Amino acid sequence: MIKFYMVVGRDEAYESVIRNVVSEVREKFKGSERSVNATFIRIKPEAVDAALNALNMPESQVPQNLIYLVKSMKQDGVKSLPALIINGRKIFEGQLPPPDTVRQTIMDEVMLALAPPTQPIQPQ
Repeated sequence: MIKFYMVVGRDEAYESVIRNVVSEVREKFKGSERSVNATFIRIKPEAVDAALNALNMPESQVPQNLIYLVKSMKQDGVKSLPALIINGRKIFEGQLPPPDTVRQTIMDEVMLALAPPTQPIQPQ
């Protein structure tokens, strides 16, 4: 549900925020079949430029060690880091707002996704 592309040594504050939201939501929905998952894609600082450059290469030319990362980034439409994807939709990319804003956005998006579907009102 949540995917966060991050640069190691730079984006840990956001990783912590996301982990806290996931824990909070899991606690709220404990015992329910509804759940939230987060995947953290940690990119070493020395690999960032190579990964971003590889986004413009034909797949056959992408270095072997970057194939999975580049394929995933292309799938999610990520062109700069960090990037936050929720339910397949890019929410933030590049410069992120303050952690509190990111936290509230994630909470809103996740709670909306996990909310039970509303029943249409039946006319009488």
